[in-house]
Amino acid sequence: MLSLFHDQFTSVAAKGVSRAVSLAQELGNIEVTPLHLAAVLFKEPASLGVQLVQKAAVSGQNLSLDELQAALDKALRRLPRQDPPPSDIRPNGKFFAVLRKAQQLQKAQKDSHAAVDHILMALYEDADTGAVLAAAGLTRRKLEDAVKQVRGSRKITSVRDRAHGEESGARGMGRPKMTQAREKGARQMSKAG
Repeated sequence: MLSLFHDQFTSVAAKGVSRAVSLAQELGNIEVTPLHLAAVLFKEPASLGVQLVQKAAVSGQNLSLDELQAALDKALRRLPRQDPPPSDIRPNGKFFAVLRKAQQLQKAQKDSHAAVDHILMALYEDADTGAVLAAAGLTRRKLEDAVKQVRGSRKITSVRDRAHGEESGARGMGRPKMTQAREKGARQMSKAG
């Protein structure tokens, strides 16, 4: 069922969805929830989620990435578990509602694909996840402001779009480091040749 969404999301957003499923399996949870999605999107050091939290914190907001991650981890520990974990874990309805809301945001912004920032904003559609984020200091408003600062008016135009921060560094966040290294090597070889 999740495969239906993958071609409608940027590659980085789709990877985040897949990592949420993997996290739920690792934790032995009985279903994948929006909390799993939030946990993976705010975990990777170079992720857009982490960049947005840092941007909000630098803007004078009372916000700590460590506190946010700890709050998400605590909420995940409260989810039902099964030992051994189910062999076929599935997302719950709230998870799909978040993905549908991300797609609505994508369409409203006239982007070709739903991106990580759309998913991050859509997480507030789930009351449990929104409450954890807000309690840790990341209110919907703070996240909206940080997204606007990072994204500006740029549009998503392809599944691999890196125009608005879905990749580390000034070019955005999302492309694997190996791809960046290959491209850099190719540029250096073309200069040498």
